[in-house]
Amino acid sequence: METAFVVSQRVRSEFHAGYAKYKHTKYEDKTELLAFDGRLYRRIPVDGPWSRLLGNAFDGHEYAGRPEPGLNLTVTQDGKASTVMSPLARQFEWQLDRESALDSRVVTAWPHGSHTYDRADRRELVDFREIHDSIEDIDIAIQHETQRTIEAFVGRMLVVDGSHLWMECGAPTWRVSHQEAQQHVAVKIELAHGFDGFDCDLSRRYFALDDLEGAEQHAAQVSRKRKGDKNPYIMSKAIPEFEVLDASAETKDVMDGELSRIGYALATECFRYARKHVGWVDQFSPQQRNSLLMAYHETLATNYVSGKMGNVRGHVLDLCDIWEQTPYAMTYCTAGLSKYRDGKILLQSAREIGTANADQAFRDELARPVGPRAQNRACTRENKTLATNGRLWPITRVIGHSSVASTKYPPAARCRRCSISDNCRDRATSVLFTTYFPRLWHQLRGCVSIPSRPNTFQERAAGGFL
Repeated sequence: METAFVVSQRVRSEFHAGYAKYKHTKYEDKTELLAFDGRLYRRIPVDGPWSRLLGNAFDGHEYAGRPEPGLNLTVTQDGKASTVMSPLARQFEWQLDRESALDSRVVTAWPHGSHTYDRADRRELVDFREIHDSIEDIDIAIQHETQRTIEAFVGRMLVVDGSHLWMECGAPTWRVSHQEAQQHVAVKIELAHGFDGFDCDLSRRYFALDDLEGAEQHAAQVSRKRKGDKNPYIMSKAIPEFEVLDASAETKDVMDGELSRIGYALATECFRYARKHVGWVDQFSPQQRNSLLMAYHETLATNYVSGKMGNVRGHVLDLCDIWEQTPYAMTYCTAGLSKYRDGKILLQSAREIGTANADQAFRDELARPVGPRAQNRACTRENKTLATNGRLWPITRVIGHSSVASTKYPPAARCRRCSISDNCRDRATSVLFTTYFPRLWHQLRGCVSIPSRPNTFQERAAGGFL
């Protein structure tokens, strides 16, 4: 176990109203991230002021947009949710909500409550050992998936020296967020971990550690004065001193994660809107409707805790066009303080990232070897070898699946199916074909009558076609 990342100084920010700007003061406060077996870990505070957050599974709030202690690497005293339970509770809440129709299943799921705190209290007090006998029906598939999720989450824990609890975490990133303050909106750039799970606040954006410039550009875009703004948006950049000691503390796929997160959010919000407004989706093209359906199915299969991530990046551009017609509908997710102001910023960012992703995917596909070249079956002058009777024999050219040997034919290369004579001029070819492609070989040689290819695995195995 080695130290992978160190924050040696934190930042305290104070807003000076007379100057309408933030003043930052640095102070000593060391935080370390550890690397173990190729994974990154952060320490979980189990004592001190944060110990109160460990007592209950449900602490009185939904976990959707509430950070837990330790995510913010710039400010020490930040975080309101249970440090240990947040990733699990956040995943389970999201699973309930993304399958919702009219009302959120986070609200309608049993045990019920009249408001957030009431629901949390009721769910905290229920002991399933006491009510087990009264349960009439259990969704076995969901139960098994939930058990696998819990097991995956427990596997992310690490106990060091018998007393310190560490949990696997994501690499540090630059986080851009904004929130209401006195007579202004504070737009902040901070060093932080990404949310451990689905971050439903789409006004929070994350950038790679080597992309501070991108974070600054996005913060400037959010801060720019727009028509209808009641209060000014004031940007502050709090940069603590840190040192990267291991490659595990750096990640290059932050934009892929951001594009996926936006795709998950738009897919669920658009699908819920379509359920509420029958016929609304008919205005879109078949391609757009198909993109929405496929993205929604990929979203339903996504589990941040177990690491099973659906691929929606190729559908985000279509989802942007669809969500724009809702217009800007948000239920579980939020675009920011102002639905329309922040919604337009979200669409602009999503389209820029989505276009760049599509362009890169197209370039990668153009650069990918295709056809025979991809499997080293193209015509080549390089000598290749064929193993026959325990010896290696040179093959001068390879054409598709067939191989033509050089004049140095291997001795006694017989077809295993029809015992072609030793004088067959395609002896080397017969060895390859009868070994890997017996049915195709017999079709070419006309040795036997080949029936249609069986469809099932059992039929293929019985007929010797495997």
